[in-house]
Amino acid sequence: MSAVPGWLLRHRITVEPYLGDSAYGPRYGPPVENVPALVALEIRTVRDREGRERKRVPIEEATLERSGVATVDEGELTAAVSYDTPYAVRQHEELTYRHDAGRTAKYLEGPLTEQAAAVAAIIAAQLRRSLRG
Repeated sequence: MSAVPGWLLRHRITVEPYLGDSAYGPRYGPPVENVPALVALEIRTVRDREGRERKRVPIEEATLERSGVATVDEGELTAAVSYDTPYAVRQHEELTYRHDAGRTAKYLEGPLTEQAAAVAAIIAAQLRRSLRG
């Protein structure tokens, strides 16, 4: 992968580097300010059209599946797909739980990893649009 030309990175952002996962969820390092970036104030795909993560969410009574939501914070330039039940994180992380056919732990992480090329293509397309002006 080639580096993005510096002249394209005309914005400055603050980044909290990802340090890894703990028993309580993701851990981030101290903020690093003034990082060069290209910021596009556009909403892009958060959940794929097929809803891959919804098809894998463990299902007993469908409470977890119904709690799924996609959110966008334009002010913070972030987007997320999340599930809001007291046991959502545990269901996602616990690899030893038994699930119905097709349902699995890592129901968010798996589809994202599998769609990494599509996510990269979305980012590349945005970069190309930005280069054109």
